[in-house]
Amino acid sequence: FKPLGSALVVEEVVAGSGAGVTVACASDGNHAIGLAWGARRAGCGAVVFLGAAVSRRMSERIEELGARVVRVEGGYEESIAACRAEAAKRGWVVIQDVAWDGYEEVPLR
Repeated sequence: FKPLGSALVVEEVVAGSGAGVTVACASDGNHAIGLAWGARRAGCGAVVFLGAAVSRRMSERIEELGARVVRVEGGYEESIAACRAEAAKRGWVVIQDVAWDGYEEVPLR
């Protein structure tokens, strides 16, 4: 699912909601690259939440694709929590590669 799947879901989200939508995810790398690339291709905004241990080079690669990177203290779990909270506040669409209660459809594709 990671790089290609996230880009395809971004395309579907934009087709249904329009280019004014913003998509978001938490990642350690590959999933975020796919999301950022897909958002650039579809013409929508993208925000990626990265944990403290993710390399600066990975962050730069994601930003080079046009996504805004938000650094989070902690690791992957904290990044997911921050992504979910901020997306809920701002009305962003979360495209995550892991499931949780109430969020199963996208990761199971």
